[in-house]
Amino acid sequence: MDKKSMKQLLIAFLLIASTIYCEDKVIKRDGQPDTVITNSKKMDSAIKEAKENIKTFITLVKATKDYKNFFIKRGFPDDKGNHEHIWISLLKYGNGKFTGTLNNKPLNIKKMKLGQVVTVGEKEISDWMITSPKGLKGGYTLVALIYGTKDQETYQKQFGIDWKNYKFLKKIKSKK
Repeated sequence: MDKKSMKQLLIAFLLIASTIYCEDKVIKRDGQPDTVITNSKKMDSAIKEAKENIKTFITLVKATKDYKNFFIKRGFPDDKGNHEHIWISLLKYGNGKFTGTLNNKPLNIKKMKLGQVVTVGEKEISDWMITSPKGLKGGYTLVALIYGTKDQETYQKQFGIDWKNYKFLKKIKSKK
């Protein structure tokens, strides 16, 4: 999946965010994915699971030379004292560090810009994702946004999401 396709994937996922987190703040942006400001338990659980499975991602990264379908997400300190989570297209990995380019225009970080090259340590990652014709691997925070929506089945088919790969969803189901 190229950058344009990745952007379309992110936009598609995030466009439905406002239907999921009514109590959260959704900021609409022209030409960029919506920004969802949330402190939900579902999102926290998604981030926790992504971090728990980072070794799986690293193993897959080490097994390839072509990173065009590999993405990481990091929460960067913003100008308002919070963290803005931004997707990054992976360029390289080595010595426990990922280097890539910002895939989203930062909303509240004036010193950063779309396409900027950044380096991220393994422990700084809030999510990771690999896209392929076989389906989505990772993308925990995206899955958290679409799970339980009226469009869930559509996204499942379109992006090859296998819900049973996401343990945090089982915890959510059992609490209902």
